[in-house]
Amino acid sequence: MDARELACRVIYAVMDQGSMSGNELQKAFYSEPDMAVRDRHFASRLARGTIENILLLDHVLGRFTKEPVRKCKPLLRELLRMGAYQILFMDSVSDAAAVDESVKLAARLGLKAQRGFVNAVLRKLCKDKALPEGPAQLLYSVPDYVYGLLKKQYGEAGAEEIMRSFHKPEKVCVTFLLSRADEATITDSLKNDGIKAVREPLSKASWYLEGYGRIDEIEAFKKGWIQVQGAGSALAGDLICPKPGSGVLDLCAAPGGKSIHMADLMNDDGLIIAADNAPDRLAKIVENASRCHFGCIKTVLSDASVLKPEWDRSMDYVLADLPCSGLGTIGHRPEIRYRVNPVFLKETVNLQRQILKNAWTYLKPGGIMVFSTCTINKTENEDNFRWLLENAPMEAFPVEGFPDRRGDQGWLQLIPGKDPCGFFVSRCRRIE
Repeated sequence: MDARELACRVIYAVMDQGSMSGNELQKAFYSEPDMAVRDRHFASRLARGTIENILLLDHVLGRFTKEPVRKCKPLLRELLRMGAYQILFMDSVSDAAAVDESVKLAARLGLKAQRGFVNAVLRKLCKDKALPEGPAQLLYSVPDYVYGLLKKQYGEAGAEEIMRSFHKPEKVCVTFLLSRADEATITDSLKNDGIKAVREPLSKASWYLEGYGRIDEIEAFKKGWIQVQGAGSALAGDLICPKPGSGVLDLCAAPGGKSIHMADLMNDDGLIIAADNAPDRLAKIVENASRCHFGCIKTVLSDASVLKPEWDRSMDYVLADLPCSGLGTIGHRPEIRYRVNPVFLKETVNLQRQILKNAWTYLKPGGIMVFSTCTINKTENEDNFRWLLENAPMEAFPVEGFPDRRGDQGWLQLIPGKDPCGFFVSRCRRIE
C-alpha cells in the first residue's frame, strides 16, 4: 500500500465508518511498517488536509459533476476529494501527478469503471482552480449549524477567529512528570534526542515538543518521564491538585493522561480509581501507568452514567472529564465538525447531567470536584456548571490567576485562536 492509498483508506474510515480516536489514527498510519517516514508524513498531511476541507472541496468539485460529490460511492467520493486537495493545496504535487495517481488508485480500490470519471473531473479542476470568495464557513469547511452555534455564542468575529484556528497545525504537548525526574533531567534527555521542549504557561507541567519522529521512540517517554497530554487537560489536574495520601476518582478516565498527571502530583501516594466503560481504553491506562511506574492507579470498568452506591461519600476528589461534542479539538480532530447536530447536542447534555448527578455523591463533605470538557459550547460547559450548583449541595471554588476567564466564578473557558486549545474546566466543593 502506498502513501495515497493509505491516506484514502484512513479518510474513508474516518468519514464513512465512524470517527477514529487518536490512538486508532496513529495505528492506521503505522499499519505499513516498511513505509518510509517521508511517505508516512505525506499520507498524514493528505488525509488531514482533505478531511478538514471537505465542504470546500465538495463545493469546488460540484462545478464538474452532475450530482453532488457527497452522493458518490464512499471510496470514490474520498478519492475525488483527496485528488482535489492535492491540486488545490499541495504545491509539492504537480497537477499531472495528482490526476494520474488518482486514476491509478481508483483501479487499486476496485473502481476501475470510474477511472474515466475521476480523470475527467480532476482534469477539469486543473483548468479551473478558482475558490469561492465566501462565506467564511464554506472557506473553513464548517457546517452551517456549527457556524451558527459559534456565531451566536462568540459573535461573528469570534466565530471566524475560532474557525481560522481549526486550520492551524497543532503542536504536540506533553506533561513533565516531575516526581519521576526533575525538569533539567527531562529537558537534557530530550535535547540528547534532538528534541526541543518549549514551556506552555497555561499549566506548570506542560511543554511542547519540536523535532521528533515517533513519541514512543523518545527516551524520556520510554523511561516514563513524560506523558502526552494537552495543556487544557493538564490544567484540570492542576485545579484538583490532590494531596498525597488522598482518594481520587477519575470518571471517564481513558486514555489516562489526567490519572497519570494526578498520580504525579500525589507522588504516587494514595489511590486513584480510573474508571471508564471501554476495556481496550482501560488497558491503555494500565500500559501508561506501568511505563511511568505509578502504582496508585487502579482501573475499574464502569459506566459513569450509572450510579455506584458503593462509592457514596468515599472520595476526597472527583474528576469528571465529560463526554462532549469535542468542538474544542477540531484542530487535531477535523472530522468532529461534521458530526455535531441539534439531536446529538441534546443527547450529549442529557448524558453529561446524568454523570454530574452521580459524580457529586461520591465526594466526602468538603471534597473537591473538577468537571471538564474539550468543547467550547456554552450549553455543555458553563450552563452545566450552573445547573450542578443549583441541583446539588455544591459551591463554586474560585480559580486564582485567571480573572479574565471567569476563574473567580469557579470555571475557565479556553478558546481556540486565543488559547492553545479549546477546553473547559470548572471546580466546586461539596458543602454537606
